[in-house]
This record gives sequence, structure tokens and C-alpha cells, in this order.
Amino acid sequence: MFKTFITVALTVGLLGAPGAVLASDGGELTAVTMAGARADIDVVVIHATKAGAVDPALAGLANTLKRAFKGYVGFQKLDEQRAALDEGASHKLTLANGSELAYKFVGTDAEGFLQVHIEVGGLRSTVRVKDGGTFFQAGRGYQDGMIVLAFRAKLAR
Repeated sequence: MFKTFITVALTVGLLGAPGAVLASDGGELTAVTMAGARADIDVVVIHATKAGAVDPALAGLANTLKRAFKGYVGFQKLDEQRAALDEGASHKLTLANGSELAYKFVGTDAEGFLQVHIEVGGLRSTVRVKDGGTFFQAGRGYQDGMIVLAFRAKLAR
């Protein structure tokens, strides 16, 4: 069994795509691409307040924002940035409160999740997100509320 695994691993390594590795799923081996991926990452910068209304530009996120950020009812879009990033590449954005956001597409894991590393105001975190999924980072103070960052990450095809 082990000898067969080594033979299959060498065959995939020599004939498969660069960066391919094997993943085991109940005894079956499948190739998983770990290198050379590219992702489109959208970042929407939102000002959340305890009064006000939802910006029509955020209509698609309105219900999620209200559920995720209890007590906040006003959500205004301040900025939006889209970046196509190769694996390992990063991008920066200066936020309305003067903080600098840096985000990097780390790559994909064996389960197909995209990994995005973010750094802002001393916070450093790597988030796993489904292809096409959205996640939030919030809590940075701004005027009478806070800044919410909505990230959407999708593999470029």
C-alpha cells in the first residue's frame, strides 16, 4: 500500500501540474493545486453608525450587516477596492480613519478554501473563506461609529 502511494505520488509529481499534491479522502487520492492560484479580492469600506440609514450601494449586504453588527443601523459605503492577486501577492489601502489596511492572498488549502491574510491597526489575522464568500473585519473607530471592512474573495478563472 505504501509503495503504491509513493508510486502514485511520484507519478503525479512528475506528470501533474506544478505544485500539485495528493490529498486523501476516504482512501481515494486526488490532486489539489496549492500553488499558482490567483484570486479577485473586493474590499468594501463601510461606516457603521447607531443612527441613519443603509446606503443603497450596500443593499446586497444590508441584512447581513444588520444581523452581524447589532445596535448599528446606519451603513454608508466609504470606499471600494478590487484587486486581482497572485498567490503570495499583497495590496494596501488607506482607510478613512488614517489606518492602513494590508491584505494578501496566501493561497488555497487542501479543502479548497481561500486564505486571506489581513493587517490593520495592529491586528493580524489569516481568514479561510469559501470561494466567492464574504467575511467582515470591524471595530476600528471612525467619527460617530466604526469602520467595517467587507472582503469578498473568489478564485480568478
